[in-house]
Amino acid sequence: MASSKTVVSKRQIEMLRYIYTHTVQRGYCPSIRELGDELGIKSTSGVNYQLERLQQKGCIVRNSRTSRAITLTEKAYTLLDVGEIIKEVPSIPEDLLQEVRRLRQENVRLRRIVDQGNVAERLQVQKEHLEYKHRYQMEKLEQERDRLIDHLVRLQMSSPSRSSVSD
Repeated sequence: MASSKTVVSKRQIEMLRYIYTHTVQRGYCPSIRELGDELGIKSTSGVNYQLERLQQKGCIVRNSRTSRAITLTEKAYTLLDVGEIIKEVPSIPEDLLQEVRRLRQENVRLRRIVDQGNVAERLQVQKEHLEYKHRYQMEKLEQERDRLIDHLVRLQMSSPSRSSVSD
């Protein structure tokens, strides 16, 4: 009889199957929360426990420093009876990669500001945020103004001319 350290449970097979289908459909692995939602596991530690067991059984490889970094092994593909092995995630357009890099750099900068407690930089960030909000509100007001002007013009065009009454 095989030991429990080598036997993959039904739930673990479901987890492998969801990881596989999610990766094929979306091009990236599911998050721990997505795995829990799909499999009806309420706690993220429960999902993590199952992933650790799968890693110990040689079905997945995980990178602890990267979110969503789960790679299925040959053993997992054999268990799933899947002929095609995904060697790499489909390519991501370069403009999206550049935007992700820019956002990551901005995120690092903002974290540094918060961590260091630099008041001047914090105020600058708050100022930029307020300016952004102000621009957004101004755009909304301008849109509303344009809508009201259009409505007024339509009303004037549909009402009888008052200039003939005053003559």
